[in-house]
Amino acid sequence: MRKKVLLILTSIIIFNLCLSGSFAEDSTVDSSILEGHTDRVTSVAFSSDGKTLASGSWDKTIRLWDVNTGTTKTILEGHTDYVYCVAFSPDGQILASGSEDYSIRFWDTNTGKDLNTLWRHVGGVYSIAFSPDGKLLASGGEDKTIQLCDGRTGAAKAELEGHIHYIYSLAFNPRGRTLASGSGLLRFGFQPTLHTVQATEVDIGDIWLWNLLSKKHYATLTGHPNDVYCIAFSPNGKLLAGGGGLRFGGTNIWLWNPGTREFKTAIKGHTNDVYCIAFSPDGSSIASGSVDETIVLWDTNSGKHKMTLTGHEAIIASLAFSPDGQILASGSFDGTIRLWELSSASVESPTTGKK
Repeated sequence: MRKKVLLILTSIIIFNLCLSGSFAEDSTVDSSILEGHTDRVTSVAFSSDGKTLASGSWDKTIRLWDVNTGTTKTILEGHTDYVYCVAFSPDGQILASGSEDYSIRFWDTNTGKDLNTLWRHVGGVYSIAFSPDGKLLASGGEDKTIQLCDGRTGAAKAELEGHIHYIYSLAFNPRGRTLASGSGLLRFGFQPTLHTVQATEVDIGDIWLWNLLSKKHYATLTGHPNDVYCIAFSPNGKLLAGGGGLRFGGTNIWLWNPGTREFKTAIKGHTNDVYCIAFSPDGSSIASGSVDETIVLWDTNSGKHKMTLTGHEAIIASLAFSPDGQILASGSFDGTIRLWELSSASVESPTTGKK
């Protein structure tokens, strides 16, 4: 009888070890690696059809990638300093980019031609975003202003002022009537040239909401203890997520109801600053990238950890979901881009990676 019990216990232990090994395999997987940039990758963005990925880098170039093959389609050259941000127009015909050279450039995504160069800022351009209808482009950065321009011609529309720190992130709500802006100090990887700042314990960043009809600031979201480096609206517009810095302790993702301006919750898990955040297209997941070199997927409703993606060897600077939600792209200071194919059970590469 004793031998039978030992045999059963041994079988259970072996089964559990095998089972835990299979779970470990799902959480540590290979990904498709896109290589070509020669310096830090600071921004990634998908075209509206999901076939093209754009990336901006400290090597002063922008690359357009074929998502299916993982190969470079076009290299866009013209910026004379670090490229910090890229964004596709909703129709995918224009790519906008912002740089430390103080300029915003419009590119024809079909030909790679430089369509327009805008000089709207006195300082580096850290964030850009197209409105959902493509009629507006918002930009922000080192000069602490937000510039609104025509999304096709680049003609100046308005200047929004009031932030006292650098503007690192901009996001339009899905209806295009509200613009959110996130600010902070001394985000590593950005090189402010105009201002010398010294952080104090009470000197934290802000998240502001702007009414785009009146061009006025109407609310400041409170409840976060850190600088704000990234913000994103959920697809239905009922949540606004923010992430930020560890300057004075605590690294979190924060969630608000932008309609009521109510602070809802903080999601904790990263061990260092959160530099990028994105909602999945169906709104069920939030992805966050950190200085701790990991990407984490969280359940939007519960805030619980779903999956950690590892493989990058430096700071995760940017994240973007494909329009169908099947691929998550990540750009890193290690100079590479990784493509992760998402499913309910595992993560695997869409191009060259294997489980």
